[in-house]
Amino acid sequence: SLNNLAFLHRKQQNWEQAEPLYQQALDIYMLEGNAYPRAAVLTMNNLAILYLHQKRYDDAETILQKALELSQEWLDENHPLQASLANTLGGLYATLDQPDKAIPLFERALDIRQEVFGADHMNLAILHANLGEAYKNVEQYPDSIHHHKNALTILHQKVGKRNDRTLNQACSLAQVWCDNKQWEEARKLLLEALESASGDTLS
Repeated sequence: SLNNLAFLHRKQQNWEQAEPLYQQALDIYMLEGNAYPRAAVLTMNNLAILYLHQKRYDDAETILQKALELSQEWLDENHPLQASLANTLGGLYATLDQPDKAIPLFERALDIRQEVFGADHMNLAILHANLGEAYKNVEQYPDSIHHHKNALTILHQKVGKRNDRTLNQACSLAQVWCDNKQWEEARKLLLEALESASGDTLS
C-alpha cells in the first residue's frame, strides 16, 4: 500500500520519497469522506511524524490539530489513535519548549492508554516519562516525580532493572530529585542504578 511504502522510505530517511506517498494516500482517504476514518487519521499522524523528522514544526502542528479534530468526530472517544495523536502533538510542543501545551495532551494520551491497556502496560512508560519531563520543565516537581516513578516501576516490571531504558529512567528521576534539592533520594537511586548496571554492591 502507499502507506507501507511511505513508511519504508521514512525509516530509510528518504523524506522526499515518503512525503508524496503519504499525501497521495491521504488524498484518497479524504475523498471518501469518513469511509476510512482510522486509515485517514493514521496517515495524518504518520505524515506529521515525517514533518517532525524534517523539523517542519508548523506543518506538523497544522496536520496534527486537524487529525485530532477529525478523530474526535470519526472515532470512539477512547480510540488508541486519539492517544497517538495527542502524544505526537504533545511531543511537538515539548520539543518547542512549550510544556504548558504539552502537558494536557500527554495527560489525555495517558488516560486513553490506561483505559485501553491497563495501568502497568509498557506503552504507558513513555507517557509517564514524557509527563515527568514536562512537569519538571514547569517546576512542578511532585507531579514530575510521580510520573517518573510510575515510568520506572513499569520498566522494572517489563524489562528489568539492568535494561538501558530502566537505567536511563532512573537517571531522569534522580535529576528531578536533584532539581528539587532531594539529594539523598537522588544518591540512593543512582547507587541502585549503578549496582544494577555493574552487578556489584556499592556503598
